[in-house]
Amino acid sequence: MMQGTQPRIDIAVPAYSRVHLLRECLQSIQAQTFAAWRCVVVDDASPEGEAIREAVLSMKDERFVYLRRGTNGGPGAARNTGLRAGRADYVLCVDEDDRLAPNALERLLEEIKRCDADAVCPQARRFGGADGLRRAIEPALEQILEGMYLLPNGWLMKRSTWEALGGYDEHPLLVGRDDWEIWIRFVKVGRRVRVIEDLLYEYRFPCPLSPHDKTLEHRARLREVECMKYVIHKHGDLFGQFPGARQRLLTRALRTEIDRLLEEPAQARATLRAFQLAFHTRRTPDIRRMVRVFILWAAGERGLSWVSRWWRRARILFVERRQHA
Repeated sequence: MMQGTQPRIDIAVPAYSRVHLLRECLQSIQAQTFAAWRCVVVDDASPEGEAIREAVLSMKDERFVYLRRGTNGGPGAARNTGLRAGRADYVLCVDEDDRLAPNALERLLEEIKRCDADAVCPQARRFGGADGLRRAIEPALEQILEGMYLLPNGWLMKRSTWEALGGYDEHPLLVGRDDWEIWIRFVKVGRRVRVIEDLLYEYRFPCPLSPHDKTLEHRARLREVECMKYVIHKHGDLFGQFPGARQRLLTRALRTEIDRLLEEPAQARATLRAFQLAFHTRRTPDIRRMVRVFILWAAGERGLSWVSRWWRRARILFVERRQHA
């Protein structure tokens, strides 16, 4: 097929705080073996907007386009802005600190045309400090309700499918989780995803942070419970079919948020979540955790250490008395 007649691909790259890594991402796109693409780099109202613009211009490639949003809306909103600016038959997103393998676009396009799926998702590898793979599988409906079994980025989707789904949900509670929620809608309406074994996407992990950044993932974990409640309410019909998925999702969200809150000066909120977790699961380990977090909040580290020593001594005395009884 002649290059000019090949279907074009629209790529969206949301950019905000990792400008020092953006050029490497764009270079991986420019190096693609499939050349009929257009990449919109969306400056999500970043304080480093001029540096983002300069990174795009430095590519000296008219296929790269710079757009700036008036307000910060998070990666999902920025991806929507970038993809809505194009008209290609297929869409793909890349995070500003990640990379595509050189043959990613060619291989994904070949597969989506061959099997006539609505989307094709590859496998991914980690780089930048931690090695290993991030595996993707074709999930059942109950599985996708509980977590990300596909990749957040690096998949190729038909534009018609993406538009039918309505793009990413831009609700503030979903920032950092919007890439999972769009897959829930995808599977819910019966769209078909084809997962291939090719390693075509590269995740930077852990990502070096800029002075402004505390990582989107860390910030998302601070509101994990409210986010999951929003998803459960939005997809109440599905969670009604799978009550076990709802229970497991909320349990995991509570544990995740407690762990994150204990790293912050927010122990009162961590205590509240610990009480909610103990009430939610009624499991002995969660009840013990509730007590520990409460003491930590009420008496601090020294108080927790004192209570722990006292409790160990009390248990030893109790065992000794039972043995002598």
